[in-house]
Amino acid sequence: MNSNKKLHISLSTEGILLSINDHLKERDLFLPWNTQENFSMIMENHFQLHLVDLQEIDVTIINNKFLLIPDEYFSTLFISSFLDKAIGVRRIENCELHHQKIEKEDSTLSYYIPSTWKDFISIRFPLSNFTFSHFLGNQLLQTSKFLRNQMHVWIENDLSFVILRKNGKLQLANTYSCKDAIELAFYLHSIRETFDFIWTNDSFSIYGERLLDSVFQKELIEFQIPINTVHEQA
Repeated sequence: MNSNKKLHISLSTEGILLSINDHLKERDLFLPWNTQENFSMIMENHFQLHLVDLQEIDVTIINNKFLLIPDEYFSTLFISSFLDKAIGVRRIENCELHHQKIEKEDSTLSYYIPSTWKDFISIRFPLSNFTFSHFLGNQLLQTSKFLRNQMHVWIENDLSFVILRKNGKLQLANTYSCKDAIELAFYLHSIRETFDFIWTNDSFSIYGERLLDSVFQKELIEFQIPINTVHEQA
C-alpha cells in the first residue's frame, strides 16, 4: 500500500464519508447508508486503492451517544449502567460501547456505535482492521494545546459540537441538535451567558460545511455569532 495514502472513514446518521490524504491533498466521497455501490470499484476508481491494501482503517464516529467521564469516577463495573441512565436505554439499543482516553483532561470519552454501522463497514472491508474514535474525542485532543479562553464549535449535519475552555480548564464538551441558525445561536448564547464567556474573533471559532450556505451564515451573524473566517471543516 502506498504509505502516502490511508483511508479514513467517518460514520454518521447521514451515511459514510470516505477520505484519504494523498501528498497533502485530501479527496473524499460521501455515500448514504442505502448505497448499492460496489466498494471495491469505488476504492479502485475513485481512490486508486485496492481492498487488499487497506489493512488498517481509522474510523470516526459522529453521534451524540457519548459521555465524558473524569477518570476518578470511571469504573468498568458500573459504566454501562451509568451510561444507560445518562443517555437513555432506548437510544443505545443494538449499540456497542467504546472508550477513548483523553489524557489532557484526565478523562475518558465513552461512546456508543450502532452495530449496524460496524456491520456495514465490516462487510465492505473484510480484510481491514478498524481503529475507532469519536469526533468529539478527537477534537478534545486537538484543541488541548489552547491554554487561553477558547470556544470551538463544529457543525456536523444536524449536530453542533462545542468545546469551551477558560483559563486552560475544560468547562464544557457537549453536543446539541440544531436544525437552523436560530437554534444554534440560542444554544451558543446560553453557553456564553452561563460561563460568562467573552467571545471575539480570536477566542471563538466555528467550522462546518453549513457555514458555506450564505443564508445560514447571514442569520448567524444577525444573531450576533462572531464569524470572521469561515472554516469548511475541522
